[in-house]
Amino acid sequence: ASKSVDSTLSGGTLTESAWSCLRACLYVDERRLDGMQQVLVERVRRFPNRADVRACAKFVRAVACERFTPAQREPNAAQEAGILFSALQWPMHAALALEHAGQKRGALERYRQIGASREVRRLEALLTPVNRRGRPKTALTAREHEIALLVAQGKSNRAIAQALVIGERTVETHVASLLEKLGAARRAEVAERLTKRIATF
Repeated sequence: ASKSVDSTLSGGTLTESAWSCLRACLYVDERRLDGMQQVLVERVRRFPNRADVRACAKFVRAVACERFTPAQREPNAAQEAGILFSALQWPMHAALALEHAGQKRGALERYRQIGASREVRRLEALLTPVNRRGRPKTALTAREHEIALLVAQGKSNRAIAQALVIGERTVETHVASLLEKLGAARRAEVAERLTKRIATF
């Protein structure tokens, strides 16, 4: 792992290989992770002005503490890494750093924004409790999805009730439920939230 980091950082800027290195530090044993840290510390000493090197060093340090010395966890290091990755315009790296800074919902939103469907599903499974049927509690029922599509078209509760031949009060209940499940504060946000949700599956 340390050789991989060394060869990656010896060139101009970090590439996709950096992502592999950062992911690897989540799984390698303590000895190899310590080796990765040593390489990065040396790189920071040699290239103090390189934000990519400093970001990686902070991230790996945070992960090492998280995995092997939890009493000395350094969420601030992960958060600082996230800030540096964001400045570098590396959204995947920034989201991963946020995740290890304890800001999983913020990371989930970042993954959604960049269309990282695998990471979105992974975090949603981690963050979203399931109901008695084993479905996520944020999953829309068939009726809620039907109503959400009509809300997205700008239909009023009365118009939806007439179209589906159900009571207006029933529509109000469904709309309140689907807004909460979609994380939408207003009806106007429903179309965007639906689109994002569909895009991650």
